[in-house]
Amino acid sequence: MGEYNKTPYNESAIAIKSRLLSIYLLEVARLIRMKQDYRLSSQVVGAALGIANNIAESHGAQSRADFISKLKIAHKELLEVETLSIHFTVKNGVCDLNLKTVYALMDEVGKLLSASISTAIRNRKSSK
Repeated sequence: MGEYNKTPYNESAIAIKSRLLSIYLLEVARLIRMKQDYRLSSQVVGAALGIANNIAESHGAQSRADFISKLKIAHKELLEVETLSIHFTVKNGVCDLNLKTVYALMDEVGKLLSASISTAIRNRKSSK
């Protein structure tokens, strides 16, 4: 567990929400893969895992700068998923999944990431 977090990683809201988001996105990718859109499916899997993995890695960060960097990478992956979600259509078989939950989780994880990054940057500046 990183020194910059007071809540154990597995219990933090951002960890729970990012893992849940990755589960939903992996199901989206599976549905897309069934329609044989392997490129889109692969991109969704990569971004979904990138979000959760970078958030997890941030909790073991070696420094505040490393912590911020990991969260920024997770945020970039989230932006990629948001862009890819334009292609989540009936044509790709995604109509079988309630996307409202996916979009709500993307929004929540995005807000948590933004707040965490802002707080870490603010704390870095005040500790100098």
